[in-house]
Amino acid sequence: MNAPMTMFDLGPDIYGDQRMLVLAREIASDIHPIEDIIQRHGVSREQFEAILRNPKFTRLLEDATTAWGDALNTGERIKVKSLSMLEDWLVSAYAMLHADKHSLRDKVELAKFIGRLGGIGEKGIMDTSGGERISISINMGDTVKKAEAMVIEHEQVSP
Repeated sequence: MNAPMTMFDLGPDIYGDQRMLVLAREIASDIHPIEDIIQRHGVSREQFEAILRNPKFTRLLEDATTAWGDALNTGERIKVKSLSMLEDWLVSAYAMLHADKHSLRDKVELAKFIGRLGGIGEKGIMDTSGGERISISINMGDTVKKAEAMVIEHEQVSP
C-alpha cells in the first residue's frame, strides 16, 4: 500500500465535525498509517496532536473504533480493506499495462480484470433488466410464507 494517496479538502477548519469524523473513521479502520492519513487531509502533526486532545474527537474515535470492531461488521471490514488494497494496487496495474516487459496477452487479461472491477463489459449488480425474479421468505415460527414478486413487462428506453 505504498501508492500515492488522494488529498482531501475538508475546508480550513481542522476542528470541524466533518473533518474529525473522517479522521476518526480512517484511524479506527487502521488501513493506512496515521502519518499518511493526516498528510492526505492536510493536517500538520501539531494540529493532529491538538485534535487528539479534543474531547469531541475522542468520543468520535471511540465510537468509530467500536463500530469498526463490531463482530457483526466483519464482512464490511473485509470488504472495505479489500477495496482499499485494490485501489492502492491500481497505480501498479496502470504501470503494468504500459510496461514493455509484459506480453500483450497478459496486458489484455489485466485490462479485462480492471474493467470488471469498474463494472465495464459485464452486467452490473444493479442491472435487473435480465428478468431476474425476487423471492421473499418470511419465517413466522413454524410456518414459512413466500411472496413472489410481480413481473412488470416493459420496453427498455434509451437515455
